[in-house]
Amino acid sequence: MKFILLHLYYFIQTFKKYNITTPLRIVHFLAQITTETGNFKWLVELGNKAYFNKYDIQFNPKKAKELGNIYKGDGYKYRARGFMHLTGRGNYQAYKNYSKIDVVTNPDLAARIDIALDIAGWYWQKNNINVLADKDDVLGVTKKVNGGTNALTERKAYLNHYKLQKLSLEFLESKQA
Repeated sequence: MKFILLHLYYFIQTFKKYNITTPLRIVHFLAQITTETGNFKWLVELGNKAYFNKYDIQFNPKKAKELGNIYKGDGYKYRARGFMHLTGRGNYQAYKNYSKIDVVTNPDLAARIDIALDIAGWYWQKNNINVLADKDDVLGVTKKVNGGTNALTERKAYLNHYKLQKLSLEFLESKQA
């Protein structure tokens, strides 16, 4: 919660811009990005340059092509960054085309808090994840965000944690009225 409070301005801007405006949408969004970043510890995918060969054109042409990686070294250069792990030259380019922020020339911008949140909101909206969050479908949300079910138990735990925070705030507000 401390991280969120420290950057609350950017969170609020993202929520407004991408219509993540109901309590259920917000808690689902927070649960996913908390999990994806190891509780806000990592905004850049971990691993040395050799680890990212799996995304490089010379070592894994099929995967590189899927990600839009066309040059030697693109796997590492366009490794996952941000709250929802923008990965691959093609995805960096798509976000640049949308936002006009040049994350292609300067990929590290994708790990800057304000931009990383905007990327997460853009991805959330582009994939229509609000619909799944409105149904409280943590499995569906997770599959859209993660591409699978990695850390599903952790995502559910964070979701329940954020739901409890919401209930605590509602309780406090009712006592002040």
